[in-house]
Amino acid sequence: MDFKFGVLLIISAQICTTLALPPCVCARNLNPVCGSDGEDYSNPCRLECAAFKSGTNITLAKYGPCVGSLPQVVVREECICDNENSPVCGSDGQTYSNECRLNCHKSENPSLKVDRSGPC
Repeated sequence: MDFKFGVLLIISAQICTTLALPPCVCARNLNPVCGSDGEDYSNPCRLECAAFKSGTNITLAKYGPCVGSLPQVVVREECICDNENSPVCGSDGQTYSNECRLNCHKSENPSLKVDRSGPC
């Protein structure tokens, strides 16, 4: 399981500090699962994260997407990039602030690729 959350205690001779770790840090791998709530999740970690955030007991109903009488839910992956300013020109003629940002748009345009470094 790659779901990480909890509390980190830092103890020294004089000071005890509690730091909350980020509640939902999941890999972006695609391994679809169906939750007991009838929702599709991109991987088991995302399911556990949803349960943690909602405070409800969502369990793994099955591996693979939900099917049947429950509606299908499309889970869009969150795309996280840094703010590095290293422009690239995409094959769509658009300038992206960096290659990561271009890759984020591949979900909408799978054939998108870097045409060249620098702005278009």
